[in-house]
Amino acid sequence: MKTLSKQATPIEAEEIAIKAVTDYLNACKIETTDRVMIGNFLMKLTSVTAVVMAKNEGSAVAAERLVKTAAFILNKMPKEPASLTAIH
Repeated sequence: MKTLSKQATPIEAEEIAIKAVTDYLNACKIETTDRVMIGNFLMKLTSVTAVVMAKNEGSAVAAERLVKTAAFILNKMPKEPASLTAIH
């Protein structure tokens, strides 16, 4: 029987998520400076993630998580785009 390692902490989960998004964008082979294309590919990743959340917890819970995330972005993130840097 395979022994399971311990669950990731929230900090570890964030580090894993950043690496996963970086790997995803690199795998999509988009130009780093194409903000619209980056946004489109990130929205696809968000959409797929939201569908998986809905299948796991139900659509109401998934939608509530997305609404709270959108509110956080509107209230806490800069209004203007940040400088783009390489994501490799």
